[in-house]
Amino acid sequence: MKVLKWLGIATALFVAGGTVWYANRTDPSKMIPGRALSGEVVDEIVTDWSFADDHPHIAVETRPAAPHSVTTIVLMHAARRRTEKLISS
Repeated sequence: MKVLKWLGIATALFVAGGTVWYANRTDPSKMIPGRALSGEVVDEIVTDWSFADDHPHIAVETRPAAPHSVTTIVLMHAARRRTEKLISS
C-alpha cells in the first residue's frame, strides 16, 4: 500500500511538472509546438534560404496575433531547397 501511495505522489508531481513546463514553453521541441520565438522579425518573403544549410531543423513562428511556432526540416531535392513541417498543425 505504501508503494502505491508513493507511486501516486510521483505520478502527480510528474504530471504537475509537465503541465507547468508545457504552459511556459517558448521554442518548439521536436513534436511539441511552441509559442512566440525570440529573434529578428522578418516581414518580407525569404528567397535565399542558404542560411539554413548548416541547420537540419529550423523553428518558424506563425500567427503573430496568437504566436504559434513549429519545427521544420530543411530538405534539398533536385537542387531546390524545400522546408517540410515536422508536424501538422
